[in-house]
Amino acid sequence: MIMKISISIQYLPSNNYFFASGDCPYDAGRDTMYPYMRFKIATFNFWGLPWPFSVRKKARLRMLVEMIRREQFDVIALQELFVYRDITFLVRQLPEYSNSGQSLGLFNRSGLFLLARQPLTNCTIVPFNVPLTLHEFPSRKGVQKSDITLGGQNFQLINTHVAYTPRPTDEKIQERQLDQLVRTLETLPTFLFGDFNRVYDTLGLPLQFRLISEDKKSSISMSNRYARFFLNRVGMSDRLPDYIFTNSNVRVAKTYFITDPIMSDHYPVVSEIDV
Repeated sequence: MIMKISISIQYLPSNNYFFASGDCPYDAGRDTMYPYMRFKIATFNFWGLPWPFSVRKKARLRMLVEMIRREQFDVIALQELFVYRDITFLVRQLPEYSNSGQSLGLFNRSGLFLLARQPLTNCTIVPFNVPLTLHEFPSRKGVQKSDITLGGQNFQLINTHVAYTPRPTDEKIQERQLDQLVRTLETLPTFLFGDFNRVYDTLGLPLQFRLISEDKKSSISMSNRYARFFLNRVGMSDRLPDYIFTNSNVRVAKTYFITDPIMSDHYPVVSEIDV
């Protein structure tokens, strides 16, 4: 027999388990308490270009480490982290975090990097197979994939950075990259992070993917001094290119940007979710 009951939240201080509140289905043949775990996930375009195309990078990297320690992210997907010396710095400063791995060389052409408090497995990067515009060189951007277990459930993490195309003549490049991104999506429970450089409802994602991050405020603001840097190309207007999506049945508890301290021309985008 199935009926509905109301239960109140009960917090367990020893970990991040809690029990859901509100109306929950009750089955007389099972426990009435449905435990969930809360996780904090984020996406952040760090603007990690080499000098002179970005400025104050060492100081901003230190602030990034401090923010990750303070916020205690379970997963953070980073874009525009191009220099392996910067990646090595993060890995050494954050030994408690699993990472998506490093390759030999000086330059991470995708700019994509994942950090997580739980082990990451099956990490791969698929570069976009369309040529980028001249101002994107030498980056290739692409799609980064990894597997993780959160709250006893298996998820796929996908981190991406789609080309910025301010000229209408370049829009086909962006559309072809989005097509390639969509083809990489599977039916597995997935969190999709990234800088999409496009309004979220025009991305052409499968219908089962829903936005679970901020959808109104701008993650690039012209009040941000780095967005106004003369060698930067963010466009002379506030934009919202950074999002988190999922195709899984998670609950969104809270979404927000981190605007202080300013570490990039973008703001970190954060979602707290119940799994």
